[in-house]
Amino acid sequence: MARKRKPKTTAFKTVKRGCLVCDTRLVFKSELDLKRKKYCSLGCLGIANSRTTTSDLQKATIGLLNRGKKLSKETRKKLSLARTGQKATLKTREILRIAQKKRWAKHFEEHGRKETKPNLRGLAKYSHWRLQVHERDGFTCQQCGSIGGKIEAHHVLAYAKYPELRYDVDNGVTLCRKCHQKLHYKRKAV
Repeated sequence: MARKRKPKTTAFKTVKRGCLVCDTRLVFKSELDLKRKKYCSLGCLGIANSRTTTSDLQKATIGLLNRGKKLSKETRKKLSLARTGQKATLKTREILRIAQKKRWAKHFEEHGRKETKPNLRGLAKYSHWRLQVHERDGFTCQQCGSIGGKIEAHHVLAYAKYPELRYDVDNGVTLCRKCHQKLHYKRKAV
């Protein structure tokens, strides 16, 4: 019986090259493999696809060069649209949280407030005080006379500066949201 011969192919030299991600040795036995295969596994392919084109060092350098520069409204709008729907990383959220704490601490120092935490407004005691103030005033704004709607209890003597009067009903007054904003911001409410 005669043996079947393999068809002759063009001579191809076996080529060895490393995976582009982990540098594992790859052996290529045909030109087609050489053109197609760049990674040793699907895992390395996934890693390569998830990498960004700019390195962290490049991003940091660009950030430092642009720090303090004013962006145009159009650029800010484009950045906002590009970031829409993206969730900040845990590291970024931690950085933002620390920065916010520092800003509030500075604000409280400038305005003579010492106690920033804990915020006692969520307690049942506070809710009870607010309800007593509203009932005493008949759920009516004491400045414009509007009844019901969006009403708020306002501390006559500041909540932060007079902790002993926080839950004193005589230290509260019912105001509508508009009048409350006018009182606090000393400007026309929106």
